[in-house]
Amino acid sequence: MQKGDTSDSVFASSDHATTTLRCLNDLRSSGELCDVVLDVSNRQIRAHRAVLAANSAYFRAMFSTSGLRETRERTIVLRGETDARTIAALIDFAYTSQIVVSHANVERLLATSDCYQFVGVKNACCDFLVENLSPTNCLRVDELARTYACASRVAAAARRFAQRHFVDVTKGAEFFASSLETVVELARLNYLNVVSEDDVVEAIVTWVKRQNFSNDEPISLLPLLESIRLAFVSSSHLALLWDLVGVANDFTECRQLLDCVVSVCSTPILRFQYRRERWSQPRRRNGFSEVIVAAGGQAGSGSLSSVEQYDMIDRKWSPLSSMTSSRYGLALVSVDDQLCALGGYNQTDGFVKTMEWLDTNTGEWQVKGKTMDQPRRYFGAVQVCGLIYAVGGHDGNATPLRSAQCYDPNADKWYNLAPMTERRMYAGVIESDGFLFVVGGHNGKQRLDTVECYNLETDTWRSIAPLPSCRSTVGLATCGGSLYAVGGYSRQDYLASCDIYDIRLNQWIPGPSLNFSRAAACVGCCEGVIYACGGFSKGFMGSVEVLAPSSNAWEVVESMSTGKAHFASAVL
Repeated sequence: MQKGDTSDSVFASSDHATTTLRCLNDLRSSGELCDVVLDVSNRQIRAHRAVLAANSAYFRAMFSTSGLRETRERTIVLRGETDARTIAALIDFAYTSQIVVSHANVERLLATSDCYQFVGVKNACCDFLVENLSPTNCLRVDELARTYACASRVAAAARRFAQRHFVDVTKGAEFFASSLETVVELARLNYLNVVSEDDVVEAIVTWVKRQNFSNDEPISLLPLLESIRLAFVSSSHLALLWDLVGVANDFTECRQLLDCVVSVCSTPILRFQYRRERWSQPRRRNGFSEVIVAAGGQAGSGSLSSVEQYDMIDRKWSPLSSMTSSRYGLALVSVDDQLCALGGYNQTDGFVKTMEWLDTNTGEWQVKGKTMDQPRRYFGAVQVCGLIYAVGGHDGNATPLRSAQCYDPNADKWYNLAPMTERRMYAGVIESDGFLFVVGGHNGKQRLDTVECYNLETDTWRSIAPLPSCRSTVGLATCGGSLYAVGGYSRQDYLASCDIYDIRLNQWIPGPSLNFSRAAACVGCCEGVIYACGGFSKGFMGSVEVLAPSSNAWEVVESMSTGKAHFASAVL
């Protein structure tokens, strides 16, 4: 090399680490340069302190902390319930970077790697548990994850699995061997994939019967009852619970709770007064993100039975099964994570009084429940505490309706409520914090700017601040404690404007206008974002706009499959 050449060359061996580990393992196998012996249940395992310290924070602290006798002793006894085979496997891993994780050893390996702080192996055990979740092991995996401080990932995955497969999980031996606390914790979750709350009752009843409690060792059943959404349990399954509490040592408290549920569920006003009780709140049964579902409507001169859904995450529309009958001017509500389409009109049957329910497990619609007492189209409906409230609309007579009714799906019964102060169809109807708001509309003679509010607790209506201008076929949404009145038709124009009502101040202020004027559109709130779908302006519209409350502008997103108006939407 010439003296004037000053360039340097860096050599990096790609297999240096592997070669070094192989050499260290050969030295260990032959007993060369080993400076520590681990005594595990009388089995002697030779190793090098530096290799153990490099792989385990536990051994690093043991060998480097001044004053500990392990820093001087050649033989170190590992006491407790440590398994020699598992320790040997961890030491092998330190020298080879390989270890076998299986159903047979994962629990021992997780416990030991957690104790001796082999972080990489512990993470591998966690991955294995998550990848091999099943109805027969998810509860045990949840317990393991909490015990060994990997709850942030594994326990969450195990819990989600148990929620999604609740019925299968609660038929297994692992569930019947679970503690009362575990069963209560599972049954209390807001999200369970069940067909109805009766599935939860059946699981709990079977669990109690499998425990073989004796008269000398009675069980407290009140925590179990309180974990069930009792307001949504059928009368036949409530009877099962009545039979069950006879073996409880807190029979009196259980009986009082069941008496209260029966009394409350027979009266809509009482149902609302108890709405904050856990047993009165509906459970979300399928899915963990919200979607917009649009059903029926009018396109051209015909009515539609088609249904489609919009995923706010993927921002795409996809088809769902069609309803059994076409209808426009209908309402659509989400009840206990099912969808109910009610009311409306079509050219063949005239007014449609039946209710159709979408089974989210089969994806099919089914007509069930008592037909509507009052035919309605161009009306509003909302769900509150599992009850369906239907307000206003038109029944084919000369003037719109003032009437309001409430339907209880469990009792399959309609109840009459106090009538509105004014006749209305084409109004926006929404619920917020225990009040129904009915905005604008048409009274048969003129379009309205008036707004009224219904108190679910007192069964009374009162007028509140009117809209800045008249709106019929208006869309209405609630978000962040405010109402959004979107689009509609004035005395002469299709509207793009948006007015925002501050419930606390009883005051309307202007909001951001739509990109397109539209009346008879569907408006709502999904995943904290306000949407406006379809409607009519110069023709039937399929376009969709969304508004984040933090934004000041509507964004156009993917259109629906068909332009339509007077359809219904709900968030599921």
